[in-house]
Amino acid sequence: MVEASRLLSTLALNAAWQLVAVVAAAAAADLLLRRAPARTRHALWVATVALAALLPFVALVPRAT
Repeated sequence: MVEASRLLSTLALNAAWQLVAVVAAAAAADLLLRRAPARTRHALWVATVALAALLPFVALVPRAT
């Protein structure tokens, strides 16, 4: 139970700061792309949502030491 709690807290903490970083980077890119076609900006935000959803789980992958 302790291991599951540690795993969930790690996931939540990583998700919190990574979500902020990913969305901030996408917002900055969106400002640079404001004259680009809507499909380009849409693709940026779709990729942002996908990255924000998957990135916290990277911390769960065991690392070779």
